Amino acid sequence: MRRSSSYVIVELIREVKSRRTSGMTKGTTMFFDSLLTRARESASKRKQYKRLVAEIDGFSGRDLADMRADRSEMLYQAFKQVYG
Repeated sequence: MRRSSSYVIVELIREVKSRRTSGMTKGTTMFFDSLLTRARESASKRKQYKRLVAEIDGFSGRDLADMRADRSEMLYQAFKQVYG
């Protein structure tokens, strides 16, 4: 079974956290906590963006014409909304 890179990172961080008592400094622990937080935020943003893209891709050409919308502009706006 192939695992995603974010899953591997999360598992690595969990393993490191479980070894905190083995002499890790507070700075190292904070680094890994920060890394885990960023990984979770990235996964959340990616999930939200993929959901928006799937919804936009679900529109037919007729739907887009009725809305007077351009698919590429909608995808650009979705990206901007999620990632800033």
